[in-house]
Amino acid sequence: MTSLRLVTSKALEVPTLKVQIAAKLANMPLTCENSGSAKVLELFNPSTASVPTARYTGPVLRYISRLHTDQSGTCDQKSIIGKSALIDSWLDFAELELSPVEGGLSMLEDHLRTHTYLSGDLLSIADASVVTTLVAGLASEADLKDYPNVLRYIRTCLGNPAVADVLSRYSAKFPVPEVTPFVPGKEEVESTDSEATKVESEKPEKDQPIKKRAGDRQNAKVSHTELSMPSPESVSTNTVSPIPEGSEPPIHPYSTCVGGRTRVKDILLRTDGGAGLIGKTVSVCGWVRTKRSQGSGFAFVEISDGSCLQGLQLVLDSSCPDFEGTIAQIATGASIQAIGALVASPAKGQAVEVSVREKGKIKVIGGVESAAYPLAKKQHSREFLREIAHLRPRTNLIGAVARVRSSLSGAVHAFFMSRDFKYVHTPLITSADCEGAGEMFQVTSLLQKAEGAHQDVKIDSNTGRFDYKQDFFGRPTYLTVSGQLNVENYACALSDVYTFGPCFRAENSHTSRHLAEFWMIEPELCFADIHDNMKCAEEFIQHCARHVLAHCREDIAFFDKFIEKGLIKRLENLIAEPFARVSYTEAIDKLLKAQKNGKAKFENTNIYWGFDLDSEHERYLTEKIYKKPVIVYNYPAAIKAFYMRANEADEDESKQTVAAMDILAPLVGEVCGGSVREERLDVLDKKLSDLNMDVEDYWWYRDLRRFGSVPHAGFGIGFERLIMMMTGVENIRDVIPYPRYPGRCEF
Repeated sequence: MTSLRLVTSKALEVPTLKVQIAAKLANMPLTCENSGSAKVLELFNPSTASVPTARYTGPVLRYISRLHTDQSGTCDQKSIIGKSALIDSWLDFAELELSPVEGGLSMLEDHLRTHTYLSGDLLSIADASVVTTLVAGLASEADLKDYPNVLRYIRTCLGNPAVADVLSRYSAKFPVPEVTPFVPGKEEVESTDSEATKVESEKPEKDQPIKKRAGDRQNAKVSHTELSMPSPESVSTNTVSPIPEGSEPPIHPYSTCVGGRTRVKDILLRTDGGAGLIGKTVSVCGWVRTKRSQGSGFAFVEISDGSCLQGLQLVLDSSCPDFEGTIAQIATGASIQAIGALVASPAKGQAVEVSVREKGKIKVIGGVESAAYPLAKKQHSREFLREIAHLRPRTNLIGAVARVRSSLSGAVHAFFMSRDFKYVHTPLITSADCEGAGEMFQVTSLLQKAEGAHQDVKIDSNTGRFDYKQDFFGRPTYLTVSGQLNVENYACALSDVYTFGPCFRAENSHTSRHLAEFWMIEPELCFADIHDNMKCAEEFIQHCARHVLAHCREDIAFFDKFIEKGLIKRLENLIAEPFARVSYTEAIDKLLKAQKNGKAKFENTNIYWGFDLDSEHERYLTEKIYKKPVIVYNYPAAIKAFYMRANEADEDESKQTVAAMDILAPLVGEVCGGSVREERLDVLDKKLSDLNMDVEDYWWYRDLRRFGSVPHAGFGIGFERLIMMMTGVENIRDVIPYPRYPGRCEF
């Protein structure tokens, strides 16, 4: 049996507890040596080396996991230690997102709503790390009044002997409620009704709203077994639902209009697929996907409410009120409400369905003109779907994209908020051109005034330009191409900030990667250099990949199956190891070498220093040479924006570079661009002059260099390209609700 030695200190108490739990789970003897000078954990394995085997909390936990796997000869899902990219991501979450603890509670609550543990059915080293951080950082269970699933999770983990032993000093903060045994009433003991009859008796009378039931157990105290999950040894390969068996279907809080309804996902996305709710009466609403009749006595209707990818099957019996008349009105696209009993489904791929019989209800809320409805039950091209952007969210593809986009938006804010970045709302109307490219949409009221008065627009005789003094703002103004310049102002006061909003570029581009209107994520870091910038950008992208794998599993599985085979594996690889880093000069050398050796055949063979890489070159670097994301840095000044900081002059003046970086990803290409900002006023003024840009338009930006200038850096990530990266969807027009591009601005 391997015996390990951990060098720690009093300041490292919480990380030490995590390692102690991992060692107990792995049945490995661990000796802790207190060193007052230790600033990081150091783990020694005397049987292999006299130098530290691992340093820092995450690597130490991973080492114990690997050692346990090697000795036990198993790395399957039954290993209570665990081995997966998802576990790695949760280890990072414990170190980054839960500092402070409050920063990650919302994300945890969302995940644990449908999961017993963080990854799989068994407690892993990720759980050991997260639960230790939680119990040490929270004052009491009162801190979790808005996070019931996190509280349940803590109690579940504390039910594990290894965790309970190590964290015994904290267990009093999260007491398990006392048990009041449930004694069945007479009706439960003596009832001889069949299951079907019992289900019928629980259905509401016709047209009665669904109400929360006050059963015999409503006022009973909850037992330990109801709050805790089974021990690792007793858990089967089937995932256990974190919602206690026998609980009522959750009622949407804002659905009094229909007497209360349950979301489809709250039934089907339980880890038991809804089986724990069999026998319960539910009210569901949604849009009809399909309808088919079987003889004269039954009809099968599948509905979706958009809360998840799956549809819920309704089985309508001829005994339900106005069966024939209602069925005649139901067609694909119609909105309906159904009240019935959840029953086990004999159909493959679904655990439950809703049985609507005489005491149930089926109601058509909004009918549909079937002959005109453009989304009949058949395949449609994506080009066609863009023509009906107001209806395409009802398709599986766009619905899944919308859910991932929504979830990823929250992940963006969660990442920066957890690192104490301040969210700044930057203006959409500006007088400055951030990129200096002139591809901007102009904002003016002059045309509207002239058109209304049936007059020509007045031209200033001195300048030959429109007389902007007569315009709304009294000067030329445009839709912003980036919020970067504005967010820099706040960075130079608040240190770390970010903006996340729409941007506009008047590029006459019809590619699958460009839009006229898109969203940008733009953080700015003060007192930072190119290395800090690259680190932050890399961690952000990996955070987003971890998020969609953990919180959008159903939709990501759909993309993996139908859009990009191997997507899940690609995302797991994205977070499994650091990105490659290579200078622009090195990248050009590698491309030239590959072309010369015949290993690469590019359409554009004119590769030289100073050349702006094409998509094919970016993909070759990521997919052939490095086989993972690549950060290219120190680009030629001539192909980058004016605000990027000039590096030290090269002996060859024609090879002047700036401290800029791009992150390139397999299959996607460029997803991120950033730089250190030019903080030297004289250098900035020269750049503006060389580019024939009006210095006066940037007076406020120049002031930052006059009054307490500091080194600072930032990057921008196109949100739509980030979604493409996370979903595998290859056309940017399909990852934004209403795409704007040349010649197209409907809706």
